[in-house]
Amino acid sequence: MPRTDDGTNTSPNSANGDVEVRTDLAPGGKTANQLEFWQADEFESWMEQERAYYQQLADNGDKSFWYKNADEEYVCHEWTQADVDALYATWKEQLALIRQGYQFTKAFEAADGGSLVGGFLPEE
Repeated sequence: MPRTDDGTNTSPNSANGDVEVRTDLAPGGKTANQLEFWQADEFESWMEQERAYYQQLADNGDKSFWYKNADEEYVCHEWTQADVDALYATWKEQLALIRQGYQFTKAFEAADGGSLVGGFLPEE
């Protein structure tokens, strides 16, 4: 990733290659946009709450799960036990990585209203 002379991360912000300096992502003091990272204990608590939520959806046969099929069409799918188990297995893998020193951000709202998350290698 490009950096300025002071080590601040930069990122492209337009098609013509303009660069935006993102001091909020640089090491140092917290700003309104500073990334927040999961701690193992809070992530574990979150994933157990989420598992209970999705388990209830599966138990009730909820049809709120949308995905794109091979024809690029959105299809409504009923939540199943297999879906819940797959999500939980993914979260357990992520928890193991957090315990190994990887850092995962909490959701970060982008200027366009979208939501971003990220992962970072352990610091050496």
